[in-house]
Amino acid sequence: MKRTFRLISLMTIVILLLNMLSPVMAMSFSTIYERQTIQIVPENVEFDAFLGNSKEALLDINSKGELVFNIKVKNTGYLKNASIILNNTDFELESIDSNIIKSIRGNVIELNQITYDKEIRLVVPFKYKKADKVNYNSLLNKVNVTFDAVYVYGNNIQKRFNKNVGLNLKWNTNKDSVLDVNLTRYLRYSENNTMLTLAIKDGISDNDYPISSKGIEIEAPKLNGRDPIKVIVVGDDISYSYENGMVKINKNNGKDSKGLVKWNSLSKVNVTFLYDTYSDQVQNVVVNMKSRVTLLDGRDIVKTINNQISLDKQYGNIVNAELEINDELSKGQLYNDIDDEYNVSYKLDVSYAQLVDKMLITQTAKNDGIIKNKKVLVNENNFKSILGNEGLINVYEVNSKKLIGTLTKDKLELELDNGNVYFEISKPVMEGILELKLSKVLVGTESKKILKLNSFDETVNIQSYKDNLRKTNLDVSKNIKLIEPISKAVIKVSTNELITTKENKLIFDVSLKTNELTDRLYKNPKIIIDLPEDVTNVNIANVDILYTNDLKVGNYSVNGKQIVINLEGFQKKYNLNSVIEGPLVRIVANVKLNNLSISSEKNINLNVVNGASNETLGVSTKVKVLATDSIIIVNSLSDKDNLAISQSNSEKYITVEAKAGERDITASGVVVNNTSKDISNVKVLGRLVLSNLKSTDGSNND
Repeated sequence: MKRTFRLISLMTIVILLLNMLSPVMAMSFSTIYERQTIQIVPENVEFDAFLGNSKEALLDINSKGELVFNIKVKNTGYLKNASIILNNTDFELESIDSNIIKSIRGNVIELNQITYDKEIRLVVPFKYKKADKVNYNSLLNKVNVTFDAVYVYGNNIQKRFNKNVGLNLKWNTNKDSVLDVNLTRYLRYSENNTMLTLAIKDGISDNDYPISSKGIEIEAPKLNGRDPIKVIVVGDDISYSYENGMVKINKNNGKDSKGLVKWNSLSKVNVTFLYDTYSDQVQNVVVNMKSRVTLLDGRDIVKTINNQISLDKQYGNIVNAELEINDELSKGQLYNDIDDEYNVSYKLDVSYAQLVDKMLITQTAKNDGIIKNKKVLVNENNFKSILGNEGLINVYEVNSKKLIGTLTKDKLELELDNGNVYFEISKPVMEGILELKLSKVLVGTESKKILKLNSFDETVNIQSYKDNLRKTNLDVSKNIKLIEPISKAVIKVSTNELITTKENKLIFDVSLKTNELTDRLYKNPKIIIDLPEDVTNVNIANVDILYTNDLKVGNYSVNGKQIVINLEGFQKKYNLNSVIEGPLVRIVANVKLNNLSISSEKNINLNVVNGASNETLGVSTKVKVLATDSIIIVNSLSDKDNLAISQSNSEKYITVEAKAGERDITASGVVVNNTSKDISNVKVLGRLVLSNLKSTDGSNND
């Protein structure tokens, strides 16, 4: 009996403990479960994605597409921490004005909280983001869209989930291929030998689309009825052959270790034909060639050329030369007496290495001390392939003929601080193009001279020698235009609405645009913001400068409705080829409006003054003044020491101490019509404060 009783007691205790622990166990299990990401979308949540109105699309590489996202929360709950993620990083998503989107960062769209019974349709324009190298599959493959979010419902139950949607997108081009040929040499290089060089350019027009491979077939032109005895083809990443009178050139655009291919489809090859014959008579040679370009999407484009070239005089040189430099250079940095950097490449095209013992490149520009060389360098592979492992490039100062330094396969870069220099280059061991890259400056301390110029010339003399005889003597010149910069700024305001009944936070982002050569660099800039007349109070919370160390905040002030920001310093360089437009001045201000202001549209006027040129940029942006009530009622009580103002049924007080003496209190009220129509039969309901008042309820007045 006792044993039975003890057993029953023990079971009872166990049951009680289980009942007590079960909520904890359930809660712990629930917590663990809810922290996991589930692949099943909650039944109250709908998400889908489209390309326009379809699941697949074919787009021109230069056009824009639209990603459409449909999101709906039914019945109950809401979504938080939601984002839409694209697996394809080669898209450039455009920013759109939507209160659903928190931000767009790269291939991720972050969303604000989405409540139930709200059907959302987001349309996000996008385009293909061209780059030097792109993913092989990005032009042809599927786009995977992932919707990731936390669904909150019931008693704060949270479920993180994601859903994947697959879309088929293919980019193409309607551009044709390019096949151009030009004669660059027709020379008698010995008594009975002739050299003929054709420069051939091929690829996709406007470099519009990457290729998988391409090839050129040339029927070798005959001279005096004879085929060439040798053919030399110079170009990057090519292979070629010459058999039975046909020259075949091939180029592949293979994937690198990261699966990327080069975007550039346009390239040039120099094809040199050597003949064991010469004629002083006019020759008409026929050039027949065919090109095949295979696009990355597998399509082939074929083009043919059948030209006749008249050879009536000798043309070109044993060593041809080309200057590669921008056509324009901004004066911007010179206004701050800063050296203006620019780059020049000297490209020496060696037609036949056996005909050259050495080469000279001499800078001949009359620059009057306004230009200096700062550095010269050459690519290692380029150096070794043209000059070999024993090659040398000696660098001399032109006037003194003093040796400055020597470039070798082990020393490929040389610092300079000289005016005109010349380069003595050893015998080439292979045909091809030797490229010397120079960094030069327009000298900032000579800015007064330079700013008077509209342009300047970059000029060099090229000579080649064989057996101490000069075989090439060529002057190459290029004119560079000096352009006047213009001050530019981009201004954004955080909101386009100002509410009369609360303090409004305004964030002004002012980008001092300096990412192009046409932009003027800034010196001691000033920013002036004129706010609408409805503003009654302005408090500057913060002023900060991002993306530069050249400028700093000097001081700032508020003068009535005007904000003035003075910056100090001057910019020393451009943000060329950068997505950052320039220094960003961020101004955070808290603004209060007249509570009697009616709803209207006003202007915020912003001026930026560049101290480098005293240019003033004016920008105006619209802002809506919003009064939340259709009928604005403002009441006030005041004595000589206190003032209480109430609006929209809010309560404000003036305290009158018990047993206080007589006091003069003034009451006033204002009614403002904030509708677009006239109103009539207005009645004011409430107690009026009268003189000789003896009771707070408005009774017992004498």
